[in-house]
Amino acid sequence: GTEVDGRLLSLGADPGDTVTAGHTLATIDPSAREAKLREAEAVLDRAAAEERRAQKLREKGIMSQQEFDQLASESSVARARRELLAIEVAHSQIRAPFPGRIAQRLVDVGSYVRVGTPLFVLVSHHPLRLRGEVPERYAAELAMGQQIRGTVSAFPDEQVHGKLTRISAAVDPASRALTVEAEVPNDRVLLRPGF
Repeated sequence: GTEVDGRLLSLGADPGDTVTAGHTLATIDPSAREAKLREAEAVLDRAAAEERRAQKLREKGIMSQQEFDQLASESSVARARRELLAIEVAHSQIRAPFPGRIAQRLVDVGSYVRVGTPLFVLVSHHPLRLRGEVPERYAAELAMGQQIRGTVSAFPDEQVHGKLTRISAAVDPASRALTVEAEVPNDRVLLRPGF
């Protein structure tokens, strides 16, 4: 998803593409934010110069501490504004937060997006997380780190191995089962999310 509003200028990935962490998936038009950033940098330069001059005057006893504190405060506010705008400019590049494959692209170039708009569905393919339910009568047999094994329909001759990483604290009253999660290595990328 996006953390800033704007029009999409480019897309750097399509469904099925494998991406690394940090790969640029999309670019939102940064021109207005870059202009504001340049303005903030100019304001910061001026405020920092005034603070340096005021420091010299303060050391000579020509300026009061209150006047100096006000200029120092203005300089700090200008610095914070510049940092905020720099973050917004950086957020105009939507980057993959982790390595994986693009499962879906939800937007097109030229689309206007708002904060929080989902742009892509990115899935991690190694390791995979298996979620399932175990009937309550087997609760005593479950332990964190316990090895699991099974098969998937796509590769019935392949054994899938993993280990339990989570066991729910309560039984689902409707199904009378515990929800469990297991981590399943997928080094060969044989399995796909959703299998």
